Amino acid sequence: LHRLTASPDDDHEASFSPDGRTIAFVRSTAETGGGTADDIYSVRPSGARLTRITHTAKIDEFAPRELGATIVFSRGESTEGPSAYADIYTMRRNGKKVRPQVRGVGSAYVEDVSADGHVLLFRRDQGLWVKKIGPNKARKLTELPDGSETSAVFSSDGDKVAAFIE
Repeated sequence: LHRLTASPDDDHEASFSPDGRTIAFVRSTAETGGGTADDIYSVRPSGARLTRITHTAKIDEFAPRELGATIVFSRGESTEGPSAYADIYTMRRNGKKVRPQVRGVGSAYVEDVSADGHVLLFRRDQGLWVKKIGPNKARKLTELPDGSETSAVFSSDGDKVAAFIE
């Protein structure tokens, strides 16, 4: 056990790259006037090469999932309540080439990405959905009760989904 970061800020939502060489995570830093800003950082498992990947004021990034050269993440307002919203994007590990995957009507939140890095599992509009990464249509897997919270993951072969619904 060893410390990877030494920031007074809140570091959370860590995700290993498939090769285990980097970890993407969210750092929440205090904003002037109150609140926090959530941006994505990466670090090596040794604690070396701490890098800030996103630099967005007043917009949060959260739920990063490493896919090697690409990171899938949610972007929007991550607070609880009616002002919360999110869309899903991919970007290169250097923060370049940000591309929308799921956006528009209804908030979309990353749940998981298949082990091969090709299929996205996400929560949106009281449902769990899947979508191939890229310009493809999403397919709804199941309806969820209003106000529910989920934690869903793919099986190691990417053929099944396990979901805890509260």
